[in-house]
Amino acid sequence: MKRQLLILLFYLGNTNLFAQDLTIKQLITKAENAIFTVFAADEQGNTFSQGSGFFISAQGVGITNYHVLDGAHSGYIKDKNGNKYKIKSILDYNPNTDLVKFQVENTNLKSFNYLHISYRTQVKGEQIINISSPLGLEQTVSTGIISSIRTDEMHGSILQITAPISHGSSGSPVMDMKGNVVGIATFCREGGQSLNFAVNATQISKLSHKRNISVSQMNTNPLETKMVKSANDAYFMGDTNKALSLLDNELKTNPSNHLAFYMKGMIEFSIKNVESALSNLIKACEIGKDISFYYKQLGKCYFQLYIYTHDTSYAEYALNAYSKGLQLTTEDAELFYHIGILFYQYALKSTENPYSDNNKQLYLKAQEALDYSIKIYPTAEAYTARADVKKMIRNYGSAILDCDKAIELAPDYYRGYFTRGDIKIFDIGSYEGIVDLERALFFVLDPKEKADILGLRATAYERKAFQELGANAGDLAAKAILDYEEAYKLSNQPMYQEFKNKLIDKIKEYVQQRGSFP
Repeated sequence: MKRQLLILLFYLGNTNLFAQDLTIKQLITKAENAIFTVFAADEQGNTFSQGSGFFISAQGVGITNYHVLDGAHSGYIKDKNGNKYKIKSILDYNPNTDLVKFQVENTNLKSFNYLHISYRTQVKGEQIINISSPLGLEQTVSTGIISSIRTDEMHGSILQITAPISHGSSGSPVMDMKGNVVGIATFCREGGQSLNFAVNATQISKLSHKRNISVSQMNTNPLETKMVKSANDAYFMGDTNKALSLLDNELKTNPSNHLAFYMKGMIEFSIKNVESALSNLIKACEIGKDISFYYKQLGKCYFQLYIYTHDTSYAEYALNAYSKGLQLTTEDAELFYHIGILFYQYALKSTENPYSDNNKQLYLKAQEALDYSIKIYPTAEAYTARADVKKMIRNYGSAILDCDKAIELAPDYYRGYFTRGDIKIFDIGSYEGIVDLERALFFVLDPKEKADILGLRATAYERKAFQELGANAGDLAAKAILDYEEAYKLSNQPMYQEFKNKLIDKIKEYVQQRGSFP
């Protein structure tokens, strides 16, 4: 225990990951040189749109909102000091999440200040700060909290914030009090109540470097009509009925608009109108038969139904949809990722023994798909998922290396620490894995996720107490009981109470037999 404590103290003292919250002044000093104003220009070079953005790499890779550059022939940025840089190429974009990743022209090989992306799970009430250029007022600072969080398949995780977003703020970073980006300001609704929204910053990891096209080639989708855009905005702000009504009107006038069918299907799926949702998604695939994205999203919906119902036919439908997507593209890292997750979950749920020989073949297929995903575009999520797969085929050393890579890519993504700690403790038998669970706890705010980690740590304390039966066995057992109690309070899951009671009975039985514990 002393050695573990020293390891933890060393780690806490030698990394800024565990830094204390900064003051507003410190945050501004840290971030302001990485934030810029974005300008969109027409063919004559006239500026017609303005927003904000920020760098995510020293090489000049920037992020802003898709709608800021939508319809532009060219674009440029202006930093805090008035320096202008042409947008050289669009690396990737996603109209649904309203994000675009680009590379600025950097002939002098300048090293740019940049911001780090947070992979923590955000919670309501968390303090945030935003630096942007609203209405042309460059480097304006506003503060607030995360007032609401909503997740859907079209936009990912959406943060509603109290910090004001106005024209020109779009694309600016929403940061936590350590200066890490938790969201990208994207939309506000004015009127009786000002509602301000940001896309979760983890969506940036889903943008690749593959497109590498000019700004002018980022053409507006002709199917993204005014009515479709209004429907997307309505759904983004949580007005589902209005969004569906607008899409119905669009399909009455343009029944071949597969984008409208896709959006309607995804919205209906989010409100559990499953039969109609699947019908509309299939229709989108039939009309837009060359769009792999539709098949991927259809597959994800089938996969969710499989997880919820355990009906294996949904897993087969999901694989069929993913396979059709692969026939159209083999360069979609997210598609391979979801195929890997499908095989992994199918193996876990298909038999009572997840380690059976038959399941090993499924795990190997899962690993192969995740190999492709990582080769195309490595993410912390993909590395952690592959580590989970390797754990099931008892390739523990390689699994830990994958966790290491996940942590390297996203140092505040708790799953990397959680999985590595799990493998070290329960597969290798090294209780140094408890240190990883401590790290995972540090980065988790969500009660359910925290309960999962506490439950695992409690089990580790319990096992260590009874395996070693040393002088500190009583302390370890007491810690286990406290962790089980806290996990129950956070999750209201009866199993943690059951685990605690079984541990207490186990200790009582030991005392009855031997007089004391240990």
